[in-house]
Amino acid sequence: MKAIKSVVLGMTLITGFAVNAQQGVQSKSADKNVNRTELSPDQKKKDKLTPEQKAEKKAQNMAESLGLSEAQTERVRIIELGIIQKNRGIKDNTTYTEDEKKLYIKENRKARMNMLAGVLTPEQMEKYKADMKAKAEAKKKK
Repeated sequence: MKAIKSVVLGMTLITGFAVNAQQGVQSKSADKNVNRTELSPDQKKKDKLTPEQKAEKKAQNMAESLGLSEAQTERVRIIELGIIQKNRGIKDNTTYTEDEKKLYIKENRKARMNMLAGVLTPEQMEKYKADMKAKAEAKKKK
């Protein structure tokens, strides 16, 4: 039952961001020969990255730290892009209260972990969770 929920949730996220991604298809086709990770000097800051660039950066970082295959890296990039776009929509929605926004983003975080569990091997998932925990502890110390 849990697997079915994960699949349904994953498909919902993929469908949601696929619809949003259609708007950028024309501009992307002109830039096909450009490396996705190329950033101009003013885009170096985290806030100035596009959702596509953020997803690519996250996927590449995970590929390096977890030893992902190309297929896994692409699937992680797709998952990340969907979550980033959904979270941006939530943050930009003025009809939600701050508590509602936090709740929806927390649900997206859980959905992301469920989808990643379907892409990563158990060993990769354990290492990823350990890395995330260490990162959170380091952030608390600052």
